Amino acid sequence: MPLTHKNSRGFTLVELLVSLVLGLIVLGGVAAVMNNSKKNYEVQDYRSRMQENARFALQFLTYDIRMAGYTGYLACGSVSSSSWQFIWGATSPNDGDTITTQYVSLDYLTTTLPALAVDVNSGPIITLNDTSSFAEEDYVIITDCANTEVKQIKHILSGNRLQFETNLTNSYTVTNQTQVRRLQRRTYQVFYNTTRSIPVLIRIDAQGNKEELVEGIEFLRFLFAEDSNGNGLPNSYVAPHTPSNPVKGVKLALLTRSISNYNPGASAVGGNNQGGQFGTSADVDNSTYTLLDQTVDPATLTVTNSTALRVKRQVYQTTIKIRN
Repeated sequence: MPLTHKNSRGFTLVELLVSLVLGLIVLGGVAAVMNNSKKNYEVQDYRSRMQENARFALQFLTYDIRMAGYTGYLACGSVSSSSWQFIWGATSPNDGDTITTQYVSLDYLTTTLPALAVDVNSGPIITLNDTSSFAEEDYVIITDCANTEVKQIKHILSGNRLQFETNLTNSYTVTNQTQVRRLQRRTYQVFYNTTRSIPVLIRIDAQGNKEELVEGIEFLRFLFAEDSNGNGLPNSYVAPHTPSNPVKGVKLALLTRSISNYNPGASAVGGNNQGGQFGTSADVDNSTYTLLDQTVDPATLTVTNSTALRVKRQVYQTTIKIRN
């Protein structure tokens, strides 16, 4: 029985081609949406990690800067002579600034403070009722309210004696008001970790021990708020140095970067995979950044191992008041 058009079923070739084209368009749209969502997620993830790292870095720095100059409780009142330096720093255009603070360790305040006996007036050795809270190379503050000075411990001798690097400048009497307290000295700077190929914020103690705190901190910039006319208010902001005027506060800015490169699934920059770099040349961060009074080009920094890094960067800043 011959077939007729009335009994025919199926699609024509044109209909199949049209449906195929429509399907490809829909799939392409879905793929584009997924790709954009992935990139947006990567950007948000990088930025959230940078914010988290910046928050931790600011937390460490803020605490130690705010505590700078703290000498603890003294039964006779405040220290009458405080010529000791409690905050100082240095600056470098390619390495970032460094800052050092020192203050009385709060852990030590929970113990009974020792009375001080001087073996030889103005000599390098003193005798305490207890030396268990001290270690060699510690910095200590010595005060009887009339005199105050800072010394570094060279040796801890038998009989609860401390030997300093240099002779005592002042003479002290054996009274309950004469005290020796351990100082917390901390230096902050940016360091390049060659193992992980990432810049990190490090903290260095009085003994020179380095402690890595936060990854992705690429540059530090500080400005000291100095009171040069003695009215108790800052009237100038200067780069880190050893200040001769009272420092009332510190302006702080830090440049953070993502730990890994953006969009790691793309093709390699320049035909190589140095440092895990991927993507097109348009993705490379060639921007400069302003940190307080300084313009920073990441490509010139010592802690940046390549000029073709495809990382995200962000600047954070704050102002810290020094209370002491």
